[in-house]
Amino acid sequence: TMGVDVGDYDGDGRADIFVTSFSDDTPTLYRNLGGWQFEDLTFQARLGRFRQYVGWAALFVDLDLDGWKDLFIVNGHIYPQVDRYPMGLEYRQSRQLYRNLGNGAFDDLTAAAGPAIRRKAAGRGAAAEDFDGDGQLELVVANSNDTPSYLRNQRPRAGNWLIVEPHGIASNRSAIGARVEVRAGGRVQKGEVRSSRGYYSSSGLRVHFGLGGTQKLDEVRIFWPSGRESTLRGVSVNRVLAVREPEQ
Repeated sequence: TMGVDVGDYDGDGRADIFVTSFSDDTPTLYRNLGGWQFEDLTFQARLGRFRQYVGWAALFVDLDLDGWKDLFIVNGHIYPQVDRYPMGLEYRQSRQLYRNLGNGAFDDLTAAAGPAIRRKAAGRGAAAEDFDGDGQLELVVANSNDTPSYLRNQRPRAGNWLIVEPHGIASNRSAIGARVEVRAGGRVQKGEVRSSRGYYSSSGLRVHFGLGGTQKLDEVRIFWPSGRESTLRGVSVNRVLAVREPEQ
């Protein structure tokens, strides 16, 4: 086990787990069945094909705004000397990008996603945030003994989005631990304000949702660490929604 991320990849409202691995092993996708039960669906999800990577940070992120969390993985071996031996391993390794098909499986887009994804490096950490304000997430990768990489999302925007920015009052100011639910079009998406993700990494504290073709949200609910709740209805899309924790 190397890095880990948590996210609801199958849209059933439960948080699933993805764990990266060392070479000669596969990463693992654990589907949350509820009741503290998990099922290994790595191969059914088409994520178990490659065994040559040493995986570090992994992120569940909706990069195409279709409402389904895609998967980004950072790779790189520990030992530079592996390049000297015919082991089929490399110190610098490409990143991996998988598109969530919305049916429990992922499509490997690594080869088609451009040179920034295919670039080989000794990757370690990764973070996601909408740096340019267009609603699409960009990626930053920390590389061992090298400059970091900034991966700008250049895909034409095909869906709507919402970024929720909670501000704690009774809870901690950054609202770490706050859970956000977005209801729209018969679906419920969930997210959480977290201080760390992946491997020695921290993404932005805002919660990002891809919404596909949804034009209007039925409801946005925030469950604050203090136990208080906020409910907003009729929220418009394609915006940053800043929410202050209620006083009472």
